[in-house]
Amino acid sequence: MIHTNMICKVERYDTETGIGDIVPLFTDEDGEQLPMIVNARAQRQRLKLPKERTLESGNVEHSPIPDGGTSHTIDSGSETVSYDPDGDTQDVLLIPSYKKGDIVMACITERDFADAIKGRKGNGDSREPHDSMSAIITGLVGDEG
Repeated sequence: MIHTNMICKVERYDTETGIGDIVPLFTDEDGEQLPMIVNARAQRQRLKLPKERTLESGNVEHSPIPDGGTSHTIDSGSETVSYDPDGDTQDVLLIPSYKKGDIVMACITERDFADAIKGRKGNGDSREPHDSMSAIITGLVGDEG
């Protein structure tokens, strides 16, 4: 059976590493549950954002946080910000946050990605194409979450 994409339920997820265990919500041709996918990696996003933004509207509540900084909460339901498009920018890496029970889409890579994610050419340890253990969580797809 060739696996390309599967809808799965999150069993365990570590927000520090972006790695978790997911259970496919499909059965095989005999009606048996597909095995748990262990150590699936979550797809991350790197965005280039302005270093400085100006709040144009919205109500802001300031709360102290332990490291001496300030937490800002927009409590009016919306915020409008502006920024200088020619100003300084910063790269921001977004790592998804999933919890047990979330329904996610997992894409199955053509080959084991153990080499590729390190920037090396190669097919990793597995010689089996479309091995479900080479899964990347691409995002939430369930009705709840």
